Amino acid sequence: MSGFSHRCGRFVIPAALGALVLAGGAFSASANSLKITGPKTIKVDAKFSLKFSGYAGGTANFVRVHFDVPCAATEKAQKGKVLNFGPLAENKSFSIGFPGGGPNEPLSTAGKHTVCAFLVGGSKTFAHASFSWSAG
Repeated sequence: MSGFSHRCGRFVIPAALGALVLAGGAFSASANSLKITGPKTIKVDAKFSLKFSGYAGGTANFVRVHFDVPCAATEKAQKGKVLNFGPLAENKSFSIGFPGGGPNEPLSTAGKHTVCAFLVGGSKTFAHASFSWSAG
């Protein structure tokens, strides 16, 4: 398996700086961010894990996740059922693991799958990211 990630936010943090933030270093980031990582391909019915990570500043306090629906630019415009992670600690980096898949689970059936995630506070979207994988 090979890893893939897609980051979407207002500012891009260089990889070395991002490692300090995710490791809980003394540096304090000010930009909200959200990143999703996981396997790019899986076998049908295989278990796998996704990781949602980033920085939640100010009033950004939940990660809302939508699976296998087209991704919108804001969580308010997003369709489909939502999975909530939070509340997140304010002005801190976060890392959330999500185990998925397995026999007869929709996320590991044959074909392409997509997850859309939004870092939100109230009705405002602070950052969003998407990630896709294939099962075959």
